[in-house]
Amino acid sequence: MMIGRFMNRVRVAGWLAGCLMGCLTLSGGCSAGLLEPAPRSHPRSKPRPEIFDQEVVNLTVDYRRRTIRVEPDSVRIYLQWDEKTQKPLLPIQARWVVKGLKQNHVIYIVAKEDAPDVRFDFPVRFEEQPAFYIDGANNSIASGEVLSIPGLAKDKGYSNPKARYDQDEPYKVVWPYYVVVTDGRGGKELFRVDPEIVVHGHP
Repeated sequence: MMIGRFMNRVRVAGWLAGCLMGCLTLSGGCSAGLLEPAPRSHPRSKPRPEIFDQEVVNLTVDYRRRTIRVEPDSVRIYLQWDEKTQKPLLPIQARWVVKGLKQNHVIYIVAKEDAPDVRFDFPVRFEEQPAFYIDGANNSIASGEVLSIPGLAKDKGYSNPKARYDQDEPYKVVWPYYVVVTDGRGGKELFRVDPEIVVHGHP
């Protein structure tokens, strides 16, 4: 009897060992889950210095006073037309950031009718003029790089190479625009303000 019980125990032990070896052989997952500690998550990368190529324009909507505060009301960006002479630290685009805009309202940033032909990649038109816009679900838009200004185009240079030396300071164009709050996309105008962007050619 004792010998029979002993043999049964040996058979059970062998069966359990076979199951364990099968688990380890077939999937490898059991061993990883049972025998190894969980892998550590990779630490997040630390903040590092970087180049910011935008001039920020803050737009604060005040419905009580029916005004838009623009800070600053004039910024300077550069049309860096020649890849060989580019300076990465010079700002090449503007970014408008809005505060206080109601959820169902829209801000348009619109070229004035008498503005010189400063070409951005405008996404929309407002009152038949090229424009950027920020709706109430968002709070910012960037202008992107200037594609051309009168007398100077990106990747092409000056139409009149002497033009940049005809002024006491670097070649530039002032682009006046207005910022308008409407009660919806293409809706009724509520109030507006008139800032500007100065675009310099570089070099």
